[in-house]
Amino acid sequence: EPFEGALGHRAQRGAFRRYLLGLLSDSPRKSMSAMLARVSEPGSYQAFQHFITDAPWDADRLWHRLRGAVPMRAGTLILDGTSFPKQGPHSVGVARQYCGALGKIANCQVAVTAALWNGAQAWMVGAQLYLPEEWLTPTARRRARIPSTTRFQEKWRLALTLVRQVRAAGFQITAVIADAEFGDNSTLRAMLHRAGLPYALGIT
Repeated sequence: EPFEGALGHRAQRGAFRRYLLGLLSDSPRKSMSAMLARVSEPGSYQAFQHFITDAPWDADRLWHRLRGAVPMRAGTLILDGTSFPKQGPHSVGVARQYCGALGKIANCQVAVTAALWNGAQAWMVGAQLYLPEEWLTPTARRRARIPSTTRFQEKWRLALTLVRQVRAAGFQITAVIADAEFGDNSTLRAMLHRAGLPYALGIT
């Protein structure tokens, strides 16, 4: 309920609630039809599909609400490349790339994620989808409806964006940790140093 206000239209709020309940259900399949079958007020399939595939809404507003609701306001920021194995070629950003979930090169999506950790608890405070360059051709943009303003960004650049967003949300970052996927980049290390943030980053 605290997040529904980030969606501008009443119909979107209902679809958002059904989508979230469907994701959290015990169904092993997370297709739209499987999710609707698990909720008490499923509404129409067409309206649900419209929310998933067409309805415009701003993910940044949801992240803003989430960061404001996190009760822990200080801790170590963990940056990570989080992969999602995929079978088909249609999910935005999917490509043959290193998949940490499988430990090999595979068909997957990858997101750069940020979690705040205080030694006992961790809170997810940000995520950015990594888009391989093949998804930013004119043909791919049209097919996936990727805006022309979206430019290719390496994972380390996405990580720095998350660091800036988390700090802007009022969190006190006591240190940054990440593996060599990020630590190998000297620019990221220099930017953290310049920002006065202690860090422990893996290197190859």
